Amino acid sequence: MDFKVNLKSNEDRPVMLLVICILSWVNIGFSFIISLFRLITGPATKEQIRANQADLKGASVELRNGGQESFADIFDKIQNMQEILNDQHYVALSLTLLGLLIGFAGVSLMFLGRKLGFHIYIIYSIFTIGQIYLFFSASEIPSTLTWFGIIFSALFIALYARNLKWMN
Repeated sequence: MDFKVNLKSNEDRPVMLLVICILSWVNIGFSFIISLFRLITGPATKEQIRANQADLKGASVELRNGGQESFADIFDKIQNMQEILNDQHYVALSLTLLGLLIGFAGVSLMFLGRKLGFHIYIIYSIFTIGQIYLFFSASEIPSTLTWFGIIFSALFIALYARNLKWMN
């Protein structure tokens, strides 16, 4: 029995697909390294949380004094989220690492010319946007962060979709 994988040749691969795959791998790779490091180092200490929250509180006060109420609200919400995520440190980072592995698989399959990778990448995009909602209600999450994730994911999905005709 001969198990031959029928992959597309490098000469046929669209340049745009190569570029967006590299960008995705760099993003996923950096995120994976940072998440793995955070998983190994463990949750923040109470002192670290207090210091971070003091910084966020100071930034929030400065923004309010400058008339930037909406940005101050973002800092307030992040401050509130920080302690809860720290309490769920290992669960949150494990989900993040799982999502990054899914994303890596999707991008790699698209690079090899498989449409299945596109569908896996969509699952990865939805998973990375939605996983924070496992820990917080929608009112506790800054909508700016959610919209940024949606726009960024939609952009890359659209760019990958332009290359679907090349994939099997």
